[in-house]
Amino acid sequence: MGVDGAVLLCDPCFAGADTLATSYALSAAIEKLARFDLILCGKETSDGMTAQVGPQVAELLNLPQLPYATEVSVHDHSVRITQKLDQGLRVLETSMPALITVEPHSNQPRIPAMDAIMEAYRDKEVQVWSRGDLGQGGEHFGLEGSPTVTKRVYRKEVKRGTVAMLEGDPDEVAGALIEELKGKGLL
Repeated sequence: MGVDGAVLLCDPCFAGADTLATSYALSAAIEKLARFDLILCGKETSDGMTAQVGPQVAELLNLPQLPYATEVSVHDHSVRITQKLDQGLRVLETSMPALITVEPHSNQPRIPAMDAIMEAYRDKEVQVWSRGDLGQGGEHFGLEGSPTVTKRVYRKEVKRGTVAMLEGDPDEVAGALIEELKGKGLL
C-alpha cells in the first residue's frame, strides 16, 4: 500500500521491555531514520493496553502529540485530528513534525491497485536493526531499561467441579436436579 521500506528492531536485549524501554528503542530508531513529518501509532497494544508507547515516543523525541484520533487530515505543514469524546467531538491541530495515536477503526484502508500488489511481492528488503545499529548502550533497552518491576507471575488455576449424570425418566431427573440445586443453596 505504498511502503518504500521497512525496519525491524530485533535483538535479544530488547526482550522483557516495558513501555518506556520500548519507547526508547523506537525513538532511537526514528532518530536514526532522520527526516520525517508524521509518526502514526496505534492507540494501544492488545496485550498491555496501556496507551503509553505513542505518547512516550513523542516525549522522547520532543514532538507535539495528538492522541486518540478518529479522523486525520494533513494541510501544508500542519496536521489536524478529530477526537470522539463522550459529549461530542474535539478538533486539535499542530504543526509538523508530530506524532498521532489513532483509534481502531479510524481508517478503512483502500484496496490497492493490482500493479501495487504485484510490486509488493518484488524484492523489498526489510532492514533488521539491533541495539548496536541504534548506537545506544544496553542500559536503556529490555529488562535493564525498564523501571517496571514484576514481583510475581502466576498462572490462574481454574477449578472445575465434578459432573454428575442423572438418569431416569424426565420427571425423576427434574426432581433430582431440583433437590441437588437446593442442597447447594442455588435454589
